[in-house]
Amino acid sequence: MGRRELFAVSAGGLLLGTANTVLACTPYIGPKPVPINLSKCREKIATLIEFANISDQKTDEEYLAWVERTGISPDYEGDDFENADPVRSMRNSYGKPDSKPIKLLETSLLKNVSNRASFVFVLERHSWSPAQDCDGEEWESEGFSTRAKAYVAQFHNNVFTSFRDFTEWFV
Repeated sequence: MGRRELFAVSAGGLLLGTANTVLACTPYIGPKPVPINLSKCREKIATLIEFANISDQKTDEEYLAWVERTGISPDYEGDDFENADPVRSMRNSYGKPDSKPIKLLETSLLKNVSNRASFVFVLERHSWSPAQDCDGEEWESEGFSTRAKAYVAQFHNNVFTSFRDFTEWFV
């Protein structure tokens, strides 16, 4: 290999290396942040609860069509529900469906920064309670009782991304 061929191969390698270096240092310009629309976020939480009240009557196809139509498919971050589908199991306690529909009692903004927001929402459920827990320890009388349950909802670019238990609320 002569000097000219060696120079050509070296220059080609240098150009390839330079192109990769330039690409690696180029800032990523993704989709623009969308300012949070607080009323739309509240509507999406209410829509989720409305659907949770009828979701056990829907087929898988109808459920997926609802998710596609509304764009609401948040992840549940916790282990409170009996299966992997948090919407359908939202109205079940200890294998029994709630005796009354869920009511949305309150929706409060916790934090709003640019294109992200967190809300707390409180539900009223008429859910089943067994007389004892799995260890055999006595609880309360077996039957249905009304309880409030709070969750934190996360939104990014007005998309309902996830929700999780909100265990304590102090005023």
